[in-house]
Amino acid sequence: MEIKKLENTFVIGDVHGCYHTLMNLVKRLPKDAELIFVGDLCDKGDFSKDVIRFVMDNKYQAIKGNHDDLMVKYLQESLDETSEVQWSYDKRFGGLNTIENYKNARELVNTHVAWLNSLPLYIEIEDYFITHGFALEYYEHRDNPNYELEFLSNRYYKNRPIKTVKHDKINVFGHCVFDEVLEGDNFYGIDTGCAYGDKLTAFQLGTHELIQEPMDSRDSTYEVKMLTLELFDIELHPFDVFSSLLIDESSEYFNYDIISNEILFSLVDKYEEQGKIELMNMLRREQVFEKQAKRILGDQYDFYYTEHYEPKKDLSSKKRNLKYEEFDLNRLIEMSWQDRMTFDTIYEQYGLTNNQLQRKMRKLLSKKAYRRWRKRVSGRKTKHKQKVSHKPSRFEGPW
Repeated sequence: MEIKKLENTFVIGDVHGCYHTLMNLVKRLPKDAELIFVGDLCDKGDFSKDVIRFVMDNKYQAIKGNHDDLMVKYLQESLDETSEVQWSYDKRFGGLNTIENYKNARELVNTHVAWLNSLPLYIEIEDYFITHGFALEYYEHRDNPNYELEFLSNRYYKNRPIKTVKHDKINVFGHCVFDEVLEGDNFYGIDTGCAYGDKLTAFQLGTHELIQEPMDSRDSTYEVKMLTLELFDIELHPFDVFSSLLIDESSEYFNYDIISNEILFSLVDKYEEQGKIELMNMLRREQVFEKQAKRILGDQYDFYYTEHYEPKKDLSSKKRNLKYEEFDLNRLIEMSWQDRMTFDTIYEQYGLTNNQLQRKMRKLLSKKAYRRWRKRVSGRKTKHKQKVSHKPSRFEGPW
C-alpha cells in the first residue's frame, strides 16, 4: 500500500456497526489522515450499512473480518428468509442487527456485499502487518488461500505459547476483544469492545499513539449475558444439567446467552473423557461456539470433532436442489407437537437444532398455531431426551 506519511496513518479497530462512534473518532483525527480498518465493519451495532457506506465513499482501506465474511455469505438469503445458519437467527452473532439494518435498504445489498467480498486478508506497510485475526504466526502464509480461516478468525490467548517466527513484522490485529489495547513484543490487539459499550480505538502507525472514543449510546443495544462460575457452581449440579444450559426454557439458566470458558474447562477437568464428549454435544446443540470447543480441547479438537460431532444436515432447497415434500412438512409438524418425540430425535432425523426448528415452525404454522405450539413445548421435560420421566400423553395436533 502506498502512503504519504506513516505517522499520518491510523488503524481503526472493530467498528461493528457503531457509526456515530466512528464519526466522533474521525473528528479527532487529522483531516488528511489515512485510515485503515482492521475488519468487522458490520454486526452487533445498529448502523452497519452506514459504516460500510462511509468507508466505501471515502475510499479508505479495509481488511475483511469474519463478520464481514458472514454478511457476504448470508445477508441476501437471510433477507429472503431462506437462511438456516446461526448468523441469521442467533443474537450472539450480531447478524440480526445487520439484517434489520438492510431490510429497508435492499438496493445497497449487492454493492456492499461485493465490496466486502473484494477486501484483502492483510495489508502490509513497512514493518506493519495488519490483519483481522491474530496472524503473527502466519505471515509466511499470507498469500496462501488455505490459511484464509486463520486470517479471519485466529485468536490470541494469553497463556498460549506463540510460535517462533522468522520475521520482524509488527502484527496489528482486531477480532479479540480486550479492555485495553494489548501490547506484545511485536503485536498489538486493538479491538476494545466498542459494540459492547466500551470504546473504539485508532492506532497511529510509527508513534503507536492511541486515540480512543467511548461508544455513542445511539449505536448499539447489543448485549449478551455470560454464565460464569460465580453464577454456576459445577459441584452443585449433576452432569445432566449441561444438556439443558441456555436452551431449556424451564431452566434457571435459560436467560443467559453464553457459557464461559471457565465452566467448560471445569466440565472437562471434572469429567475428563465424558466431559470432552459432552462438550462436542453442546457444540452440536449450539450451546457453545466452535471457537470455545477448539480453545478447550486444543490439539484434541480434530479428533473429538471427527469421532463425536455429527455435521448438520442441509435441508435448504437452494443447496440440496430439492423441495420439502408435503409428507416431510406434515411429519415435521407432527413430531414437533408430540410429547413422545424429543428435540434430539428431530435433530437426528431432520438436522434441525431447537432454534432452527422454531424458525421452521414459525413459517409452517399460522401465528395462532405457532403461539399454541410454543406455549405447549416451552419447558416441557418430555421434549428433552435426558428428562423423559413419565408416560407421554396422546398426540394432539395444532389444527
